[in-house]
Amino acid sequence: MALVFIPAQLRRLTAGRDRLEVAGGTLGELVDAIDGIHPGFRARVVADGELLPSIAVSVDGDLVSGGLAEPVGPESEVHFVPALGGGQDPSDDYTRTFEARGDAYNAAHGLAPGARVSERALLLERLDLAPGLAILDVPAGGGYVADGLRAAEPSLRVVSVEPAARFAAGIDRRFARVRGSLDRLPVGDARFDRVASLAGTHHLEDRLAFFRECRRVLRPGGRFVVADAAEDTPVASFLNGPVDRYSETGHAGRFFAAGEAARLLADAGFAAVEEELVQFAWRFPDLDTLVAFAHSLFGLTRADRATVERVLRQHFALEVDATGARLPWSLLYARGVAG
Repeated sequence: MALVFIPAQLRRLTAGRDRLEVAGGTLGELVDAIDGIHPGFRARVVADGELLPSIAVSVDGDLVSGGLAEPVGPESEVHFVPALGGGQDPSDDYTRTFEARGDAYNAAHGLAPGARVSERALLLERLDLAPGLAILDVPAGGGYVADGLRAAEPSLRVVSVEPAARFAAGIDRRFARVRGSLDRLPVGDARFDRVASLAGTHHLEDRLAFFRECRRVLRPGGRFVVADAAEDTPVASFLNGPVDRYSETGHAGRFFAAGEAARLLADAGFAAVEEELVQFAWRFPDLDTLVAFAHSLFGLTRADRATVERVLRQHFALEVDATGARLPWSLLYARGVAG
């Protein structure tokens, strides 16, 4: 029988139960089976023969596209999750920010697809990849890490969890895609060999809750690797300075203090914990591309090109020569192993 996970918003209909085992060959049959046990469930998730816009459903890690006719296997995991715009907390900083500028963020990578290759490679090498592993990429943004994972090892099974719909629009359709809360990941226990998280945690109020969720979804011996900005670095100063001032969404990042990521990993139940602040550079063919990339990536809609270049030079020692332009950057990379 399929294992169906029920979100908090619907558990009053299932006598408080957060998961049910029910039989059915399609999503519609599962809904009918649940309604037979807990009357009223169907009316809360279906209207006029279709799923309500406020409800998203994933089957085995992929967001449902076939509606109630979506096939479901006898061993499938099915998650009912609040869809963005209907049930997702709009005050969540990550979701609010990237619903507003996720498309501009994705467009920036179209301007310079290789700009952040070093940043991503540092994350991937710490994952210790091997053929056939199941990888959770969260928050997945527009799929930048997922793209790198597929290029590094085509046999990897990648699932992307991204709360913001406009950001998630950039994820390649070949990947399993799920939208859901970062403090309650819409995937089952011990389902993954690796969890990767790049530059998204500084928007979270409760990083320990997120780390615990990453531990929950990992199999024993699985590895979690997270990278994000550190306190008292030019990156942190730039993000909470010019990005806060010149973007429509503002920016109030919560950056890792020295030793904080390692402590959070240990508190979440990880062993063999390590963290390291790493310096590298984003690379561009020329200065104009660098400035345009930053303008789009960070949503600096309140600044013109000259202002963007000025604030970048105030915070970073830009390198420009005949070979191209480089923006010095740094992130704290931390990892731990699930016991």
